[in-house]
Amino acid sequence: MARIVYVGLDNKGGPAAIGKYLQKLAERDGHEYIFATYFKHHGEREGWAHTLEQVSRGPEPDIIIFHQWVSSRLMDRWPGVPTYWLPMFEDITARAVAMAQSHALAVIAPTEAVSEFFTELGAEVHYTPWSVDKGFRTRGGSRRYWFFPARTGGHRGRKNVGLFLRAFRQANFKETPRVLISMMPGAWKKHKLPEGCEFVWADSQEEYQQLIRKAGWLVSPSRTSGIELSVLDALHDGIRVLGTDCHPFRDHIYGEWNGVLAPAEVFDPGPLGIPKFEDGEIKPAYAIPHETPTLEGLVAALERMESEPPPRIDFVGLAARKEAFEKFWSQLFRRTL
Repeated sequence: MARIVYVGLDNKGGPAAIGKYLQKLAERDGHEYIFATYFKHHGEREGWAHTLEQVSRGPEPDIIIFHQWVSSRLMDRWPGVPTYWLPMFEDITARAVAMAQSHALAVIAPTEAVSEFFTELGAEVHYTPWSVDKGFRTRGGSRRYWFFPARTGGHRGRKNVGLFLRAFRQANFKETPRVLISMMPGAWKKHKLPEGCEFVWADSQEEYQQLIRKAGWLVSPSRTSGIELSVLDALHDGIRVLGTDCHPFRDHIYGEWNGVLAPAEVFDPGPLGIPKFEDGEIKPAYAIPHETPTLEGLVAALERMESEPPPRIDFVGLAARKEAFEKFWSQLFRRTL
């Protein structure tokens, strides 16, 4: 039996969804599982001292898994323990990459772009697209109701919303759809909304899931090569998805089945100070190029959404990805015994 420590930001949202899924897999195979958090309470920042306190209440762990943020304090405390990192696309910062190289932190890459980036840096990389622990349902809500999970309203989220609103204003709809954009209230003032669009904010994960399940479409024209858990949730619930024509959206969305892909173009942000180690020195490297929808392509995709037929769920493909995801983690846990 292995003692597995999973460190998420808090007990809400994506980190919690992945953490609880891995907990189910670990306990199914007879392992001890500790779900530690960076935030003591949702939205209340406590820092790594709080995390270290949770992990130190028992014997030395056999595996440490970080979701998003990483901590040298935990890795220095148990230097010989195999440690893995599940980075989101926007979490690939200079500090995190430096720790991945200096602490031999293995990377669990959810996208091909992340996998290629860390492979080039010489890191240990395991590529496995994410899945979710859900049954397959073909419900889906009203076709005239769309949901946009912008969430926190940070720089990336505001850029996504801004691009969507520009396309929405240019699209020719037979009947203007109702679009709810989930974004923190503090970021609302940065956008003027056209008719049919409004901002909402869910105080709990349960409310957030209810907003998704009422929708006929989930809109996620990401400016990066990442995919949100809400997209996987929607696909499993029979809700169509508007995504970007890049990986990993291309792996999950089939136009004739369950959504629309907006044509994308590569946007290279140039050097962002992400370092790599060569000959004992830190040298700059380039950030991962983004794939962002073109404005014209997004307009055309929005107009197509009116005429798309009801979704047909690719049960075989979704079930196969879920099985592969579970098999990967079960093998990883057994490897430490």
